[in-house]
Amino acid sequence: MKGKKRKNRKRYNFFLVILILVLLLAVYMLNELTEAASEVSREVRITIPAGSSNQEIARILAEHKIIKNKFAFLLYSKYLGYDRSLKAGSYELDPSWDLVRILEELKKGQVRSTTFTIPEGYTIEQIAERLSKNGLVNKEKFLSLTNSPQFELPFLEGVKNEGYLLEGYLFPDTYQVAEEMDEADIIRMMLNRFTEVYDEPKRDKAKKMGLTDHELITIASMIEKEAKYDQDRALIASVIYNRLQIGMPLQIDATIQFALETHKAKLKYKDLEVESPYNTYKILGLPPGPIGAPGKASIVAALYPKETDFLYYLAKQDGTHVFSRTLEEHNAAKQKYLK
Repeated sequence: MKGKKRKNRKRYNFFLVILILVLLLAVYMLNELTEAASEVSREVRITIPAGSSNQEIARILAEHKIIKNKFAFLLYSKYLGYDRSLKAGSYELDPSWDLVRILEELKKGQVRSTTFTIPEGYTIEQIAERLSKNGLVNKEKFLSLTNSPQFELPFLEGVKNEGYLLEGYLFPDTYQVAEEMDEADIIRMMLNRFTEVYDEPKRDKAKKMGLTDHELITIASMIEKEAKYDQDRALIASVIYNRLQIGMPLQIDATIQFALETHKAKLKYKDLEVESPYNTYKILGLPPGPIGAPGKASIVAALYPKETDFLYYLAKQDGTHVFSRTLEEHNAAKQKYLK
């Protein structure tokens, strides 16, 4: 009996020693991974783009050798409760700081920034022009990056625009740009905002409608360009879908403006003859891609069109639209409102 107790005590002592060794090893590893990445103090300027996940923040810090280990950073930030309070922006960090100090700096978000606004319906060219005038980007570099495949997001799969790859996907909104953000950071920030607005439920709805993301955003961009008031958006959407269903050309003036790469107060008949895949007076179906960046209201209208039998609409002088079922009704509306 005594021999059995002695044996159990030895086994207990053995496991106790193993447990202590494991705990000591864990403490050692945690200290090793969470201590400063360098003994040499130096300032490193980095930019955390808006919408960055904690994993992306960890990657940026590791790439600049500000932290030793990405996993330790993520584990430690979650353990200490920083994981939901890290802010985007431009920072000056020091790799000789420990993780807690780095996390504290990222939590403060005390960075200099510039605000800019992109209106709904802006094309890539217009966005680049506005940002360039504000001194935020090099226009040529910005335009070049909007044709780069480096921005991998689900809704961009299979996108093959005739012009700029990202046409229609840089979401129109008001943004804050940190001092050190470059062209790629700004593009990524706008794409991330698009992802927030055109979220999974909206993507699922588009799929149920038999549309790809690209087709849905193309329709939304035409609604954006054609509608001045929210009350007309879902009705214009109904006309587009009704025409698509019966194989009727869309005949949307905004696509001609896009094809001409200029804005005309009034289109002439010769403008309607322009040779372009965006000329919806000549082609059947949708143009190759968006003709500008749709806002949320136009995306929602494309997803939830009114159920009508309208095939025509006419813009009145006050910017509202009148809708018609037949060409005869449409011509009568022209006589009444455009006389």
